[in-house]
Amino acid sequence: MTARATGPTATTAPAAAATTNIIQSDRRAGPIVIARTTADATIGRFGAPQTRKRTGPSCVMSWPMLGLTIRFLDFAGRPCTLGVAAVVTITSREHWRTAVGLRVGDRVARLWSLYPRASRQAGIYSPFSGYWLVIRRTCEELGAAAYPGLLARARNGRVTALVVATTACE
Repeated sequence: MTARATGPTATTAPAAAATTNIIQSDRRAGPIVIARTTADATIGRFGAPQTRKRTGPSCVMSWPMLGLTIRFLDFAGRPCTLGVAAVVTITSREHWRTAVGLRVGDRVARLWSLYPRASRQAGIYSPFSGYWLVIRRTCEELGAAAYPGLLARARNGRVTALVVATTACE
């Protein structure tokens, strides 16, 4: 007979760790819908984060065992509870892959074969440095500037992180 654990951390974190989460373009990272999923809902799914840091309208939480860090935004003052996922950074090969199969740890050559239209951006504002896999534009109020909705960071010829992002306009 197996003992039954209770509480969101005990029941959901191990299940989440055993699953391969699919990153779908710049819209979804596993169960996290970009610009829609709240901090509270994410905690309900993955359990309490190991780290949590609030700065102004954002709250950054991380789940290192899952290779997951999320920046939540809420301009009404409650980013650590009601904030929505704005930037999701993936650093785990085990638990995450893009819809076409790119994982952290893959060679950059594989990135190019899976994303032949990717563009490498370097020497600009560092959060946007890397391989832009999905390119989006900000809203007119923010200048309609290009930004990476899905970004791959790399070092020494290997993917080190996948980043899914949106802007404040979403």
